[in-house]
Amino acid sequence: GDLPVVNWLGLPWPGWPRLPGTATTATMRAFSSAGWQHRCASMTMISSHDTPRIRSIAGSPDLVEVALAAMMTMPGVPMVWAGDEIGLEGITGEDARRTMPWDQPDRWDLKTLQFYRELIALRHGHPCLRTGALRWVFSDQDRIVYLRESDEETILVLLARASGANISVPFSLLGLSAGSDFDMLYSEVAAAVRGDHLVLPGRGPGVAIWHWPTRS
Repeated sequence: GDLPVVNWLGLPWPGWPRLPGTATTATMRAFSSAGWQHRCASMTMISSHDTPRIRSIAGSPDLVEVALAAMMTMPGVPMVWAGDEIGLEGITGEDARRTMPWDQPDRWDLKTLQFYRELIALRHGHPCLRTGALRWVFSDQDRIVYLRESDEETILVLLARASGANISVPFSLLGLSAGSDFDMLYSEVAAAVRGDHLVLPGRGPGVAIWHWPTRS
């Protein structure tokens, strides 16, 4: 809400809203009647030449990572606005059209560039992230957890804009059983097994992604 955007295409703009994760999942459920084939083929983006840059909206590389992970693990066709991957800024669409510093690597945010490389590679390496079903698991003010599921693989995604309590998810909701193996795909933050629940870390901002074979 404190992003200094004074107008949106000439209209008064009070700032970028900080909506809760529950509002995000509710909105996407409301539009769930859209055809799945169309949804998977629709372009998705976290900034463009008509919007503030995602780095200016988020304010830090860690929050850019969260936004990027959402784009790369949600249904749709990700679009990267040239320069987002090196942390370019801009608080309006016009300001976001700054010249791409191709020959000035000292201006590149290499941490952000690494996020882009790893998450793009993850999407390329797992067809489930491109065509798998989407199922919501958890949402609160600053965190969202969801599954991407195919016949071969299940992927669990945790997006945390800020820290909160650990998230305990029943195995039955995840299609897991006692003794099931699951592997970390992205992040160093481990999940823990407690009885018949998988406990996800509450730390944020950050991203964590796990996967396991889909149980037939």
